[in-house]
Amino acid sequence: MPTSPAFGRTRARLPRITGLILGLSLSPPAPAELQRLMGAIVVTQISALTRSCRASEPLSQLPPPPPPAPPPPPPPPPGEKIDTLFREDFESGSLNWDDSAGGPTHVVVRDGTLAYSGSHYLKILYPLGVNGGGSLSKFLGLPGYTKAFVRYHFRIPGNFAGGTKLFMFRGSRIDNVWSSFGVAGSCPDGTDFFLANVVTRPLPTLPLRFYSYYPGMAREPNGSSVCWGRYGDSYDPDGGSKNPATYYPPLDVARDVWHTIEFEVQLNDPGQANGVQRFWLDGALKAEWGNFVFRTSPNLRITAFTLESSMNEIGSTPRLEEMYVDDILVTTGRPVR
Repeated sequence: MPTSPAFGRTRARLPRITGLILGLSLSPPAPAELQRLMGAIVVTQISALTRSCRASEPLSQLPPPPPPAPPPPPPPPPGEKIDTLFREDFESGSLNWDDSAGGPTHVVVRDGTLAYSGSHYLKILYPLGVNGGGSLSKFLGLPGYTKAFVRYHFRIPGNFAGGTKLFMFRGSRIDNVWSSFGVAGSCPDGTDFFLANVVTRPLPTLPLRFYSYYPGMAREPNGSSVCWGRYGDSYDPDGGSKNPATYYPPLDVARDVWHTIEFEVQLNDPGQANGVQRFWLDGALKAEWGNFVFRTSPNLRITAFTLESSMNEIGSTPRLEEMYVDDILVTTGRPVR
């Protein structure tokens, strides 16, 4: 059969194609199959050519590998969990505390024009000739806490005479919540009790101070075994020289206006002097007492909060007096304001 030039060109290519498809059927491929095979051959040839060219290139001409992706940032540390231990706004009109002392000196008053918030507040009476207005205490539950915070609002009338204790955290043994009661004048040994108060001094400006009972505190100068709460300053028998508190003046309390006091206590680890107490007046930090030892035993923890309204630095009230308290919040840490 004569061969045309076009037919000859076609047959000249067929051996190369059929040589690449050994093992397949020798029957002439269908047009669709032929197109598929041709496409595969072209891709294979281009890929081989690319590899050959890259292999011949100097390494210095190759693009650098991309840098590894940075690791994801670590999750933020969890915030301190703060639990509410006690709250009292006096809006119920009654008192729901666990212990009281000093007689009927605490009265809930309904008067929205004078209350700090709402329509009720607490009036504390200081009868003439006694050591103050008694106390109200709330147990915080056993086994107690190693850290506590209180936010407290108070108002002192313009004619108030003398200094007064305001409130305190009591540290008792975890097997006896009463071990920190009735201990005024006693010297703690680190295993029995501690007290952490905030007070005003009996000066016209009513400056604030810590008032603490703790192991190793200075005894009275007559050498007896009597101890009274210490300020951590030059007024103490030892001049506060062992471990003084740091105060940030002014510490004065203006009269006839509501103030906010915040007080935080963090107990030390037994065997270490890493406790601390702080208080704020109207949002400003006013005092810190660090490197503090409240206890030597892990069985001593914060177990109660007390409104302590006895006179400070004077024996008895010079006249019938009163002060006002509202909105008390006790938690396990200082909340974000």
